[in-house]
Amino acid sequence: MMPEFHVTMEGMKIMAGWFGSILDWRRAQTAEKKHQAQTALTSLMAAVTETRQYLASVKRDPANHNGATEDHLAHLWTRAGIDMTVIDGELAIRYLKKADYWSDPIGWSEQQKDERLIQLDDVFELGTRALVSR
Repeated sequence: MMPEFHVTMEGMKIMAGWFGSILDWRRAQTAEKKHQAQTALTSLMAAVTETRQYLASVKRDPANHNGATEDHLAHLWTRAGIDMTVIDGELAIRYLKKADYWSDPIGWSEQQKDERLIQLDDVFELGTRALVSR
């Protein structure tokens, strides 16, 4: 009767090891997801903040239009889109469309911006909701 108990204890040790491995894997996954969400939120905030600052500057003085700044905004929105892909693919596409817009803002009408759902306040709100809820 004793050997059966020993086998059972060995089996329990093996199962405990498996469960421990699963828990470790789960913790690592959770930590990675938190890191990904933090990276995506940081990228979004950089893109939104710099975009708002640029738009305010241009609103104050239309002579402040600057191609180099618009290129930089395109880069920031591209980064935000890439970082968002692991969190929400649909939002990532919106951010990449926003990057496309900033690569040639003159080529876009207000209607096109509305149709492609890339208005700044909209993408910011959707993005923060998606990221903060994680």
